[in-house]
Amino acid sequence: MPATKKASSNQGETSVAFKRRFLWRLLALLTGAMFLDGYVFGILGPATGEMRAELGLSRSGWV
Repeated sequence: MPATKKASSNQGETSVAFKRRFLWRLLALLTGAMFLDGYVFGILGPATGEMRAELGLSRSGWV
């Protein structure tokens, strides 16, 4: 019987460690995604004006 209790306790610690590792990875992924979104919008903002001028686009046809 004591071996069963010890295995159960070890499994609980493993589960907590897994959850902690998962949350850290999730936090890193979400933080990285926010930085990438900011980078993309920072690049597209100035590039959009240049593209509009180069392609001869106007806003008159847009709703």
